Parts: sequence; structure tokens; C-alpha cells
Amino acid sequence: RLGPALIGTEEIETEGPGGLVLPTQLWFPASSADEASFYEYDDLIAGTALEDGVPACEAPLPVLIFSHGNGGVRFQSIFFTERLASHGLLVAAPDHVGNTFFDNSTPRVELMERRPQDVAAVFDQLIALSADPESLIYGCVDADAGYIVAGHSFGGYTSLAVAGADLDVVASANFCDSVGGWLCEDLVTWSTNNPSEEALSGHDPRAWAA
Repeated sequence: RLGPALIGTEEIETEGPGGLVLPTQLWFPASSADEASFYEYDDLIAGTALEDGVPACEAPLPVLIFSHGNGGVRFQSIFFTERLASHGLLVAAPDHVGNTFFDNSTPRVELMERRPQDVAAVFDQLIALSADPESLIYGCVDADAGYIVAGHSFGGYTSLAVAGADLDVVASANFCDSVGGWLCEDLVTWSTNNPSEEALSGHDPRAWAA
């Protein structure tokens, strides 16, 4: 169920790998908000987050970064992200550009590497904004406290990679030979492109839970 806090939300931009601009949605417990108006995500869907929310950051908030699924979108799981904000978390979810509902043009083999980097870039952005007195979330993030990562489907892979589960090339190839799976062809491509690598790692040591 929803927690006791009002829910605010704001869209920001994150500079991702290679200079990509990642639209990123924030959710946070709000100290005040315009209760008459629910926020509409990309003018498509309204949730339970309120317009013009002011973050309640008397102290830094625990941070969770959410990674959407293959061909998803940053606000695909507002039933989850909004609820966490109502219980006192600062939640951030980037669009994995090139792998969204609106543009799914980036090869998955590239996304296997890049998605975890997107997540790390979002935390970098949150730290920078928290240190900026002009930012909406000034003082909301403790850089030393790290963050939680969560995700759906391809975002689940992303979350585990960020949390430290390296993709063992040999073990994965053996699994693919015997069982198969939707990333198996991409694994073969990645291995061919990186013949000297034994594992694909997207670990961010600042992520302390997944």
C-alpha cells in the first residue's frame, strides 16, 4: 500500500555514456504539492504523483534507481516507483535511450554493456544535483550512502550486473548451448567482438542492494 508521504515527481536529464541524454524521472516524498493535479507522464498517463511537489529532504534520502525492461520506458512501473517514494525513498528511472517503447533501435549487444553504465550515470547526476543549491533535490542525496538498484526483465539483468553479478562468458555459453535464452545470440556477438575477455562486468560498487 502507499505510505504516508505525498508523492512528488520531476523529469530531469542525465548525461549518459558517450554523451547520450537520458530522460530521467525522479520520485520523492514531498513536503507539499498541488494536490489538485496529478502528474501526467509524457502527457500519456497519470499516476498518484502530484504536480509541483517539493522534496522532503530534511536529511538525505535512501536512493533507488530503477531500470525498465526491453522496449519499456522510465515510467512503466509507477505502481512500484511511486509507492517507494511514498515510503520515503528518492527513486530515479532513466529511459535507456535506443531501447524504449518509442525508440528500440540500439542493438542489444551494445545495451548489455551500456545499460549498467546508464544506471551509474544517473547516480552521478543525483550526487551533482544534491550538491547544487539551485537544484530541486539539493541536500537529498548522501554520495557515500550508495544506492539500491531494481529493474524489470532486461532491467533485472541490468540490476544484477550493476550489483556485481559479472556475466561469465564460458558458463553462459555452456548454458546457452544446453538451454538457450533471449540474450544468447548477443552473448556470441559480444564474445566475438571481445575475444580476450572472460567476463562482462557492469559493476558499480556504490550499489549495495538489488
